[in-house]
Amino acid sequence: GGLVTGMEAGLAVPDWPNSYGHNMLLYPLTEMVAQDPEKPGVFFEHAHRLTGMFVGLVSLIMVVCVWFWNANSFVRTIAILIFLFVCLQGLMGGLRVTGLFTLEQNRELLQPNLLLGIVHGVVGQLIFASFVFLCAQFMANRNEAHNATKRGDLRWTSLLCLAMFLQLILGAAYRHTMGDEVLAQKATHILYTHIAFAVIVLVFAIVVGIRYMGRGNITLKKTGVLLHILVMAQLLLGGGALVVIILAKGDSTVPLYEVITTTAHQANGALLLAASFLALAWATKCNNGASTC
Repeated sequence: GGLVTGMEAGLAVPDWPNSYGHNMLLYPLTEMVAQDPEKPGVFFEHAHRLTGMFVGLVSLIMVVCVWFWNANSFVRTIAILIFLFVCLQGLMGGLRVTGLFTLEQNRELLQPNLLLGIVHGVVGQLIFASFVFLCAQFMANRNEAHNATKRGDLRWTSLLCLAMFLQLILGAAYRHTMGDEVLAQKATHILYTHIAFAVIVLVFAIVVGIRYMGRGNITLKKTGVLLHILVMAQLLLGGGALVVIILAKGDSTVPLYEVITTTAHQANGALLLAASFLALAWATKCNNGASTC
């Protein structure tokens, strides 16, 4: 998904749920890998669609497994919500391309939706982080880690997750508007807000990391260290992404170094969001206040 956005290939395949008139699963591999100048980015966009379908299948299997092997209502609810959002994510991804329910391939008759593209990018990372949150409920040391948390940890981890969510919205909004000449001025304002808000995320991540590293539990210590590593890496990648975007400004095509740097920044942001959800999982009680899932 990050590569598709970075390469500006989100609209490489004009129709959905088909791919150039073919059933998505039966789209010819020869056309997918062909270097057709009239169809740039098809490989990455179609691969993104196929990967999304695989995520949907895995999510369905996950729900079945959780329902049969875990009687906890809290865990079951999370699993079902994740699956529903995965389905919604696929629908938003398709409507982002077409703008309406149609099998039409003619781009002039379609209405690509930029707002859905932004929401699609945000929800995708939230789903990934939610998978991590769910996974934490099954870890053998879950209760031990939760019992080692102290008063205030839930509040701080919640603030971190909220800050990460808002920062994610700003980042997704900028990535999807930066190449639009009409929205160039708005994109600049979004970028400045995104940079300023990074300071808030940094503060919350450092505070949560310090609190967890000060606990006597090895799981919390590792989570705290992970938060610090990821937030520092994110700042470096963010700075690097800003530099390469400035250097590449005016180029007719997106240079490879910009695609790699911006995608790495996005991917590390997803890891940081997931780590924030992991920290939240340790501080969260489930099953109506019980400390066990």
